[in-house]
Amino acid sequence: MSNTSGFDACNTLTRFFRGLDDRDYDMMASLLADDGVWHRQGKDLRGPKMMCDELKKRSPTMVIHHLLTNVVLLSCSQTEAVVSAYMSVVRHDSGKKPTGPAPSTDIENIRTLTARLRPTQDGWRITDLGGSEPTFTRG
Repeated sequence: MSNTSGFDACNTLTRFFRGLDDRDYDMMASLLADDGVWHRQGKDLRGPKMMCDELKKRSPTMVIHHLLTNVVLLSCSQTEAVVSAYMSVVRHDSGKKPTGPAPSTDIENIRTLTARLRPTQDGWRITDLGGSEPTFTRG
């Protein structure tokens, strides 16, 4: 089995959200287990296909960054890892693709993520991913 260290489990979570920001849905799909569930915006996205179908509905002019900090490996064994992180979201969508940097008004929200991952021959795969209600929101 390759990539079974706790660092690799944490890196899988950060790569997943980097793929979301970069609209690299194929890469994200490769990190979600076939039976994985992402609890996102009130929906349970089950498996890579359902996830990709939902993400293709995102606004093509949106610029967004999911900033993961305080990433913590809560547990790690030969069969599962649990990772937690704070996620801050910065988003801009004026309906047009920006030229140059997008204007930033502030962090939209901050919440805590928790991910369960399973080791495979190809590295860690997310089996369950969800976030808490926001701790902070733009006021």
